Amino acid sequence: MTFSPGYDNGTDGVLGAIPVIGYVMPKAYKENKDRRYNWGLIKVNSTYLNSSEPLQYFTGALGYTFDVVNATNTTVRGYPNGGSFPNCMNIGYELCRWAGVSTLIPGNYTTIPVDIGDDGGYGAPYIKDFNNSLGTLYSNCGGFDGENTRGPLYNSIEFQALLTEIMA
Repeated sequence: MTFSPGYDNGTDGVLGAIPVIGYVMPKAYKENKDRRYNWGLIKVNSTYLNSSEPLQYFTGALGYTFDVVNATNTTVRGYPNGGSFPNCMNIGYELCRWAGVSTLIPGNYTTIPVDIGDDGGYGAPYIKDFNNSLGTLYSNCGGFDGENTRGPLYNSIEFQALLTEIMA
């Protein structure tokens, strides 16, 4: 497995394909392939860049939060295949972006008023207050309900446990 920041239209980003040396994902996704939990954390080979600087020095970084309110300024970036991302071919390998306001709904979800498509977009991050390559991660695309794409709000205990596991 590799990670290529800036991958677009079948072409790796300027840093190339960086080897992934570990990954973790929620138990509900591993066991049941439940799309609500289609997210995870990866650990990359930090010596790949031949630099003493961490990867986020070159790519920017996302913080994370569990405190989300209604009407959150949100950006979603992903590779939708189908769907209705504006200004996007929605072909599954073009990096696309949607920016607007998300809405909280019962069941610990947030929604955006766009269809992420059948494949390629699930798991795409919901980023609060995105500015170029910085922002705060709080959810990911987890399913389409006929009008909106839903994203489950992360469970702080599960997220912290996975973060601890991947950092070990």
